[in-house]
Amino acid sequence: MLSHAGFAGTLSFAKWLARRGVWEPCEWHHTSREFNATDFYDPEDLVDAWDNLLGEEERVALLAKFAASRIPKPENACRVAGTYKEFGGSRNHPTVTEVEFAGTLRGGWIHMDGGRRKKASGNHIKWRKI
Repeated sequence: MLSHAGFAGTLSFAKWLARRGVWEPCEWHHTSREFNATDFYDPEDLVDAWDNLLGEEERVALLAKFAASRIPKPENACRVAGTYKEFGGSRNHPTVTEVEFAGTLRGGWIHMDGGRRKKASGNHIKWRKI
C-alpha cells in the first residue's frame, strides 16, 4: 500500500514515523462500544511529508534513529536443561509425554538445541541452569 503511494520505506519505518508525529493522521473514527478513537493515515501524506516537508538532514537523522532503535539489546544468555509436557493422542485417549531438553535461555524464551522454542514461564515446562 505504501509502495503504491511512492514511499520507498518499510511499513515498520512508516509506523515508527507515525509514533513520532512525522506522519500525522488524516482522520479518526469511533470504534467499539466504548467509543475508542482510531486514527487513519493517508499514505500520500507520508510521501508528501518525507519528500517535501523534511530536509535532507532531518531525513538522515530520522533514518539513523530508526536504525538505532532496531538494534537488538544485548541479553544475558545461559544454558538450561529441563523437561516439558507434550500432549497428544485423541479426545477419548489423551496422552502426555514428558520430553527432556537442553537449550539456551534468552530473555523469556528457551531456544532448544533441536531448533524449537518454548516460553520459559509456560505452565508445563520445568528448567534449571546448567
